[in-house]
Amino acid sequence: MFEHDMGASFANNSGRDVSAEGLSKAEHLGYARITSDLVIDFVSPYFYEVMGADFSLDLTGKRLDQVLDKVELLDVDTTSRLNLLTLLTRIAESQATKNDQRTTALHTTLNGRQIRINTWINPTGELIVTARDVSEERRRIKLLEIAMDSANAGFWSMNFENGEFTYSDSVTQRLSDAEIEKMQKDGLWSIVHEDDLAQVTKAWADILAGKADFDLTYRVNTEKDGVIWQRSVGQMERGSDGHVVGATAFVKDITDEIKKQSDLLTAKETSKAKSEFLARMSHEIRTPLNAIIGMSDSLKDEDLPEDIMEVVEDIEQAAEGLHLLLSKTLDHAKLISDKVQIDLQEDNVREVISTSTKLWNPQCSASGIALRTHFDAKLPEQLLLDGFRLQQCLNNLLSNAVKFTKSGRIDVIVKTAQVKGRDSLIIAVKDTGIGMTAEQAKFIFEEFSQADNSISRIYGGTGLGMSITKQLTELMGGEIRVKSELGTGSTFALVLPILHDRGDLNPQETKAVSVEDTTKVKDMAVEVAPNPPQVRAPNKPFEGLSVLCVEDNPVNQKVVKRLIGKRVANLTFANNGREALDNLSLMHVDVVLMDIHMPVMDGIEATLEIRGSKEPWANVVIIALTADPDYQQKRICKNIGMDDTIAKPVKREDILRAFDRTLGTVSPEFTQAVKLTA
Repeated sequence: MFEHDMGASFANNSGRDVSAEGLSKAEHLGYARITSDLVIDFVSPYFYEVMGADFSLDLTGKRLDQVLDKVELLDVDTTSRLNLLTLLTRIAESQATKNDQRTTALHTTLNGRQIRINTWINPTGELIVTARDVSEERRRIKLLEIAMDSANAGFWSMNFENGEFTYSDSVTQRLSDAEIEKMQKDGLWSIVHEDDLAQVTKAWADILAGKADFDLTYRVNTEKDGVIWQRSVGQMERGSDGHVVGATAFVKDITDEIKKQSDLLTAKETSKAKSEFLARMSHEIRTPLNAIIGMSDSLKDEDLPEDIMEVVEDIEQAAEGLHLLLSKTLDHAKLISDKVQIDLQEDNVREVISTSTKLWNPQCSASGIALRTHFDAKLPEQLLLDGFRLQQCLNNLLSNAVKFTKSGRIDVIVKTAQVKGRDSLIIAVKDTGIGMTAEQAKFIFEEFSQADNSISRIYGGTGLGMSITKQLTELMGGEIRVKSELGTGSTFALVLPILHDRGDLNPQETKAVSVEDTTKVKDMAVEVAPNPPQVRAPNKPFEGLSVLCVEDNPVNQKVVKRLIGKRVANLTFANNGREALDNLSLMHVDVVLMDIHMPVMDGIEATLEIRGSKEPWANVVIIALTADPDYQQKRICKNIGMDDTIAKPVKREDILRAFDRTLGTVSPEFTQAVKLTA
């Protein structure tokens, strides 16, 4: 990237060398070097781009004071404009103390992008400057702040180089000015309860040494609320050389949870606390999202003024956007860490695909889009496949098609064919949407990539859906292909090998075929009659149903009550698995909605006791409600005897569809018939 001599280096506070050459290799990082007499010695090409400056503008040879007058930089340390005097003072300090000085500033471009400027000053007075676009990073932090605030939580960050702490408003609002000042002066642990201080100090030392996970539970003394319990779960931050430079953690008030439990740190709970950071973060954020999305969805049944209903829909849409962002980011993290495994089972391919397409019927119908599924008459009834991963891929493709098709039609075409001399299953999603150019199609499967910069602004999205689909398809031994024309529409095709034995699975490492390879993505038209139109279900098809909801979170209980309380005959709540067993022995129940993580007895233990009880209610329908909707969790639920799984955040349609899927399995021997209106 750079043609100049990049041999200059400097040492940071830890004494480790940070070479300019190493910095220049960092992705999406603009780089500049300034001599001790404030003359700009070198500027990388990407520096101009990230700063939004004209590339033809050559800053080399100019003095720094000439540039600072024209660029407004906000000093993160002082929250004031960074000026030449500040830099000169820090240069003098660095030369006098023989230690590096570091300055962090923010710059806002004319189009609103946020640029973080890091400056390292070495003892000779030389300045190393990097520029990185952090607009997306700061947007995500804002979204997380919203979610954290909903969950009575927040986050804090620690800078090891200058010793400063920063906190989200949701953390500081519970503290007095004196307590905030004390933390800024003496550190985060200065307000920790005296009985927990030794334990927290030792645990923190283990975390810094890499001997323990970043997961701390402790009490805090506050003037406003007295003693409160908090949990901090986080990760260490590293600089461009890999050296630890700070830490960031999510912190949650768990006082109410502690009051419910007589012994917080049992061996079982300690074991659960060892799960990886992303899974813990997912659970913490999904729980408040369940309340936001569920309550918003329930309000649609109310006779609200039009302007209020629009606000409700905006809240629900924003929450679902955050949920999608979280889910796809977690899926991506698991894929790149090689934690996703393919589980091949004999399955009915028509049922697997139909289950996914039915989910999109309401949205397509509301948008005026005709969604049709076509199955080749020669399609085998049973195939060896991973139904869950196949549905995940198909849902991503349908989501993409619906997003970019304002009107017209979407066809899902399923057939078998010979591809590269091998029997293959081909699943194509063909839309009449906005389409893409050949150049845009080249990058559609890259991480965090969309057709152009305006796509995210106009249509939203994370830019991860197609990347995840590509990686999952390759894990299943197949490949994904695309054919598109701007203004006409797009066809995405999954090409999966038809396997006869689990040992035949051979994950692909090839790149996705682009639009130019038109010989490999054919028209996909299949001469079979389309599926008959879907008949809309009656408004209250489960009015005779008796439902037991097992959920320890009062807010989640309210969500379920708001969603289905008026749709079923009887809705009863239990706070844990033990209470659920007591209820089953005293009353008739058709369906149990079972949370997984609960005190006293969790959902897994309760299900095992129900299925092994030999009581008349041993075969009651059990549907899991879980905030950990990963593949392994769903497999566990299925293996222990649960009939279905619903992922939080949950909406009314999710519950009613689960009822529709599972009630056909109810045995007359153990439960009475359900009274339906149709």
